[in-house]
Amino acid sequence: MLLEVYIKELEESLATNPQKEEIIKDIKAKIALYQEANLTEEEILKRLPKIDELVYKNEDINGDFDLEISVTSCNDIYIEKKMVSGVIISNYDDIKDRIDVSQSKDKLIIKEKKKSFLFRPKEKYDLYIAVGQDLNILNVKGISSDLDITRISVLKAKINLISGDLDINDSRFKKVELANVSGDIDIKDVSIDNGNISTVSGDVTIDNLNVVNMINVNTISGDLEVKNIDQNKFNFHTISGDFLNK
Repeated sequence: MLLEVYIKELEESLATNPQKEEIIKDIKAKIALYQEANLTEEEILKRLPKIDELVYKNEDINGDFDLEISVTSCNDIYIEKKMVSGVIISNYDDIKDRIDVSQSKDKLIIKEKKKSFLFRPKEKYDLYIAVGQDLNILNVKGISSDLDITRISVLKAKINLISGDLDINDSRFKKVELANVSGDIDIKDVSIDNGNISTVSGDVTIDNLNVVNMINVNTISGDLEVKNIDQNKFNFHTISGDFLNK
């Protein structure tokens, strides 16, 4: 029974980790070996890694909260709403030497640890974040980082990327500011009350966007492709980009 509870909690904590199946398989293999050695469940649990050593789990944040992310060496950032309590960084064990996570009241801050130029790691890393509730404010700054947002509800979002792509799916925003220099922005099945979207050379693709008040899209040379959107609640301006309305 104790081992069943351990495995269930581990599976929930690893919800967004792409290596979830591999980690669970390895843990179950260890359990089988310990059981063959006739160890009790209590003895086995003492030999297994603690869940809070594998993932970052914060259950102190109750209700809506702010999430701030600032990274320069991250490859992909995944933010997804899951059936979890609080906030989980499911691959924390792999990246705990690269990021600092701190909490200030109802605000969670994720940023990279300061490294000297000589000891700065060359390898990039991924960041997998699962949230169990809605966000008041989402603030993300990234350089060469792709950002994927899924099933998130936010009162106010401000996202600034330099060259990574931004994908938002099945989410809800009251107010949003999306800025990307050379990366693309892809929005699908999203609801926005008010918002501004801008790119320099990146393309913008919008599919099935519900706009309550008004959305403004500005590009320098990036193209815009839209479908399933109310044209009366949509402003678009570009210098040399193309506009395609399907």
